[in-house]
Amino acid sequence: MMPSMRTPSLAPSLARLAARAAIVGFAALQPLSARSTEPSSPRLMSAHIAIRQQFLAGNELRLVVETSRSWVPRGERNLRTADAKGYLVRVDLGSSQPIANSATVVGPLWDVPNDRSDISFSSGETFDKKDTAARAATPDCRFDVDGTLLRFIPAAERGLLARDELALSPAGGTWKRQGDTRLIPSKLMPGSEDRIRTETGRYGVLREDGKTACFDLFTGEPIDDPWLSKRFAEARSIETLNNVRLFLTDDLNHLVVSPIEIWNQAGRLHKWFKLDGVTYVRSEAGLAYSRPAEKPVVFERRLEDDEFWLAQGPHGAISIAGQLFLLERNETMMRLYTPDLGKEIVTHEPPEEGWEYNRFMHFQHIAEAKELVLFATNEITATARPDETMRVLRWRYETNTLTHADARIVELFALTNGQLKPKSIVPIVQE
Repeated sequence: MMPSMRTPSLAPSLARLAARAAIVGFAALQPLSARSTEPSSPRLMSAHIAIRQQFLAGNELRLVVETSRSWVPRGERNLRTADAKGYLVRVDLGSSQPIANSATVVGPLWDVPNDRSDISFSSGETFDKKDTAARAATPDCRFDVDGTLLRFIPAAERGLLARDELALSPAGGTWKRQGDTRLIPSKLMPGSEDRIRTETGRYGVLREDGKTACFDLFTGEPIDDPWLSKRFAEARSIETLNNVRLFLTDDLNHLVVSPIEIWNQAGRLHKWFKLDGVTYVRSEAGLAYSRPAEKPVVFERRLEDDEFWLAQGPHGAISIAGQLFLLERNETMMRLYTPDLGKEIVTHEPPEEGWEYNRFMHFQHIAEAKELVLFATNEITATARPDETMRVLRWRYETNTLTHADARIVELFALTNGQLKPKSIVPIVQE
């Protein structure tokens, strides 16, 4: 469990919940080998694989992958999930060999047999004692900004989280104690807009009980940053500027507020917001704060007529040589642009490539390589489940070149006794 902001970002969570909510109808389409049909089994059983974290180091794709099994108990309608196991998957994207020869599975990172409600498993929230016990038994594993895999486990007797890093060798992996992580207490509800974190997950800002503070989320230590604290507090205090998407660049120099087209406040529909006495249409404007300025830049937004509210741009923010660029993407185009529209870099989908359209994907900015890496997973079909394949889009924005590589992760696992298990594994030992 991370010291704060354990809850995943809203859009991926809703997408994952929607995918798993349809499992009963979807699993019926799967081959018999993928689900239980024994008379004594529950009404339906299905094996799952999910990509929890991603990182690109050179040509090596690193993933935290979780397998589990779900079923509908007889006489019930709701899914249960159990036997959650985590693995580190390393894929050489530069290899021409099949993935079986170019990838390694390391683990398990965790092994939690406890059953829980499927909605708790998908969202990270808890609703009963079983959910709470299963969540407490599951460590939080995340990549640091240099690609090191970190593990956070509760140290209840000290009121902290123990933070370990995974040291890898050809013979296996070893968890080494890196230090402690302070807990950051918060009573904010999941999805609260009074918290924000950077895309790497390393830094965050929290506004609660009239106070705003910045933190290193991997250590739990506070960061003394009056400028960022004040800007976030001011942005969250603007009347009717709720139901927004928030972006914070990893250098902590840029904060972006992008309103969803409409905010429904208990039946009152807000399509405008006011700033310094000026009224702005929510669908046409956003705010960009850049250090050291105290006032934000109001930037123009261009929404498509039929755009789903979760897909409304911009879809991210990065800092290039200290300057803020917003990221926007649709089915055929990606662009980086400054809020004042003074600079713009656009790349179009090569028709023969056919990249997958997924605006909720995570991204990684490799500033030294002037590269933006976007991670997407396969669409759900009658023969494919979510997260079976990871697609890596690499955009060298300085030369405006785009390449992609696919890693079919599911081929590294085999269905055994109703669950996906690694065909080959490099073990982990605890130091």
